[in-house]
Amino acid sequence: IVLDHDKWAEDHRDEMTETCAIYETKWWDHWIGANKSYGKRNGTEIEVNRLHKGVRAYLGALYPRSPRVVCESDPHDRGDQQITQTALNDWWKKPYAYLTVDQASMMAYTLPGSGFNVGYDPGTANPIERTWMRAIPPWELVLDRDAPSYVEERYRGHIYHAPIEEVVKRYPQLAGRLKGGLRRDFFEQFTVGNPAVIATSPATVGEYVRVFEFLNLRAWSWWHLRDLL
Repeated sequence: IVLDHDKWAEDHRDEMTETCAIYETKWWDHWIGANKSYGKRNGTEIEVNRLHKGVRAYLGALYPRSPRVVCESDPHDRGDQQITQTALNDWWKKPYAYLTVDQASMMAYTLPGSGFNVGYDPGTANPIERTWMRAIPPWELVLDRDAPSYVEERYRGHIYHAPIEEVVKRYPQLAGRLKGGLRRDFFEQFTVGNPAVIATSPATVGEYVRVFEFLNLRAWSWWHLRDLL
């Protein structure tokens, strides 16, 4: 699954790089960087960014400034519909929540295959304050691309780089077994490989490993790195 995802990301890297360059009004810089024979910019290159304006206008019409979440009853009769709806709307009002949704929506509109991850930190404080959401770019979101529709997906996953000390803190049984490496920007260099490598000696502090979190939609359970190893 990881190798298939890496190959898909590698095959679409140039396309995603160009899309980001267009959105950020850096297409000429991108094109010249990819075509060394062009030389340096001479001041005659003109770039009119219509993508950014179109995306922002679309998202502005799609999401009102005061959105509300409406929940239906769970098909398996779990949880409380009204409490869930109230909690979600309270969380939605938080500035960071709205900004993250906006970021994830913008990313999904320009880079198909993006998504977001929602979770919460353990503790005794207000659960709303401990809830977080992060936008996931398509090169980190592992999808079942062979499924004919989303309802028939077998799995989803999130693969990303994390400092080796954080991974060991989360999974103590991996202490001394992981070999870290440098974290490289996706648009600069992409290395196909396993999410982590078992090492013969501990990695130094500050190095990264790739973490693969896998959700089996058929069994509805999380498989983490410790389960894969």
